[in-house]
Amino acid sequence: MTKTFNFSKALELLKEGNFLSRLAWQDSSLSSTKIYLTNGSEFVPSRPPLSSIQENVIFKPHFDKLTSTRKGNALVYTAQVITLSNEDILADDWYVPSN
Repeated sequence: MTKTFNFSKALELLKEGNFLSRLAWQDSSLSSTKIYLTNGSEFVPSRPPLSSIQENVIFKPHFDKLTSTRKGNALVYTAQVITLSNEDILADDWYVPSN
């Protein structure tokens, strides 16, 4: 049985660098969704559309979602910024995925 917890514990674990998921997000055996905390950084952009900016850009910490989908024998990964919903924040079904 998967050990679950609330978002307060989830946030602690995200700050420690863990990937997390919710039971509610696991809709099929063909895909898997996890989130992680991306630390902020500062950089001079080198690709469009920001490459015209010749000054440092501050990229603030945020949550990213990593989805893996099985396509034949391969896993295809997609990463994107995610905004957690009120339902996500109030949920008690957060857990640390095994892989």
